Amino acid sequence: MQIPEVVRLLLVEGSEETSNFIKDILKNMKYSKVEISHVSTLKEAQEFDKDNIDVVLLDLVLPNSQGIETFKKLRDFCRGIPIIIISEFDNLGCEAVKGGAQDFLPPQDLLTSGLLIRSIKYAIERKRLEEEKYKLRGLYKEIVESTHAAIYEICFKKDRLTYVNDVMLQLTGWSRRELLNMSISNLLTEESKLLWLQRYKEMLEGHPVPSSVEYEVKVKDGSTRWVLLAASYKYNKSEVPIGARVIALDITEKKIAQLEAKYIEAQVYNELEQRLMTWRQESTLNRQVQVRQLKDMNNRILSINNGIS
Repeated sequence: MQIPEVVRLLLVEGSEETSNFIKDILKNMKYSKVEISHVSTLKEAQEFDKDNIDVVLLDLVLPNSQGIETFKKLRDFCRGIPIIIISEFDNLGCEAVKGGAQDFLPPQDLLTSGLLIRSIKYAIERKRLEEEKYKLRGLYKEIVESTHAAIYEICFKKDRLTYVNDVMLQLTGWSRRELLNMSISNLLTEESKLLWLQRYKEMLEGHPVPSSVEYEVKVKDGSTRWVLLAASYKYNKSEVPIGARVIALDITEKKIAQLEAKYIEAQVYNELEQRLMTWRQESTLNRQVQVRQLKDMNNRILSINNGIS
């Protein structure tokens, strides 16, 4: 757990007695030193330099500001900063956590110093991980949108695409809204649809299937394109496939080149076969001519011999 050596805590507490009590507790925080800045109103908190805050400890009952709105206003001001709620009302504390607070402590939990200190540590760490996850998500999206490959995600249960990148739109000619409301089988030609259903059946039966496969997909303008798919499958706890993340490469030109090569190969084969047949026919005719010539020659020789006799 990565906790700063010095934790800068903003304590937003209307009660002087409670704030002094919290300060005494935090003096015992191990591994990190706590620098506490105390304000007693929401207005003072909103005027504080948020660049000097690592975590906020907020009481929902303040002079001139009470309840969940107090949290929401401070949350909007302290974007990116973890907030821990102090409230004797469980419903308000839970609502604040649902709205983005990192933790909620009833006042009686403050009597146990370990709970408050642990809550502060975990709040800082969770927020840091959230920020890293958010950055990674943004980086992933940037990579996905800048790649030359079509990328999509599919939910097998709903038989729907759940995500498509811009290249997928360019490849198929469909809009994002159209694709996200379309069954994956509607994108495939009949032959490819049968292949897809066969692969899905094998996965449901627990049989391994190759991670890559070639499909012919239908484009909105009525044409088709060939794609090479590489899929990473998602499974539930029962090891049943529930979805996949797929990278699709347009191999239409390669496929056309392969078909042309096969066509040329077939033409060459047919031409060779024709030549061979012609040669055989010519050879047969030549042999027949030679046989007749031999017969004629034999007949002439016999005639000469008979005359001499």
